[in-house]
Parts: sequence; C-alpha cells; structure tokens
Amino acid sequence: MSREESAKARVLIVEDEAVLRLTFAEFLTEAGHEVSTAANYNEAAAKLAGPPFDVVVTDIILEGKTGIDVLRLAQEKFPNTAVIVITGEPNVETAAKSVRLGAFDYLAKPVTGRELNRVVRLALDRKRLAEDRDRYATQTDIYRRELEAMFNSVNEAIVTVDG
Repeated sequence: MSREESAKARVLIVEDEAVLRLTFAEFLTEAGHEVSTAANYNEAAAKLAGPPFDVVVTDIILEGKTGIDVLRLAQEKFPNTAVIVITGEPNVETAAKSVRLGAFDYLAKPVTGRELNRVVRLALDRKRLAEDRDRYATQTDIYRRELEAMFNSVNEAIVTVDG
C-alpha cells in the first residue's frame, strides 16, 4: 500500500451547533478520517491557514460570516479542496450560489452519518481522480519534451553525418 493510500483524509467541519459539530466529527472519525472542527468562520480561517484539508464540511449559517464565506476562503487557499455545504434552511438561492462558487455538494439537515460519509467519500474520489489526471498530464508533458529533445538531437546528428 502506498503512502497516499494509507494516509488519512483531512476533513474540516465548520458548524456552530456543538452537538452537530461533534456528531459529524464522530461520523467521519469512525470512517477513518483525520477530523478538525471549527465553531465559526474565524476558527475555520485559522485552521485553513495551516496545511490543506481534503474536504471542508460547512454549515451555511454561522456566527458572523457564512458558510459561503468559508467556501470562498477554502477555494482561494486550496482550490483542490472539496467543500460540502450543509444547511438547516435549504433554498434554491443558497444551493445555486454554493454550486456556482464551486461547492462539491449541498445537503439539507438533518444529515445522517451514512449520507455524510457517502458524500465525503465521493468528494475524496473526485479529488483523487483530479490529482491522478494532473499527475498523468505532467508525466505526458515530460515525456513529450524528452521525445522532442531526442528527435532534435537525432536530426542534428544526421545533419552532422551528412555534412
């Protein structure tokens, strides 16, 4: 098993209701993730100033700023981090805005452990696929440049021999 496969996914939960924050953290910890929590935007911003998270799960309604602000900050700092928005007051406007700003998914409360784990797993799968795609694109570009360099040196050698 590679280091990547054995590493735990880092998940940040931003939820102002302590019971839900702890419950979501328990669901995801039991699923094998490394979980950090924040009760508001300022705590989330402090955590997002450190190493990147693979997934951020944020409530829309927070003290001070909103989950949309958390989404924007997470996207700004770590564009490859999947953000899942949760709300107790679902409406088309916040759902559309969340998705337009790059949220991976939008869930209405109450959120079950099964549902949260499923969406986090899907977000991690998409993130891994995007990282694999980027890695393969980089490798392909390196091979292309190496082949061009070989062909150019072969052409130069042919010209030298003919000359």
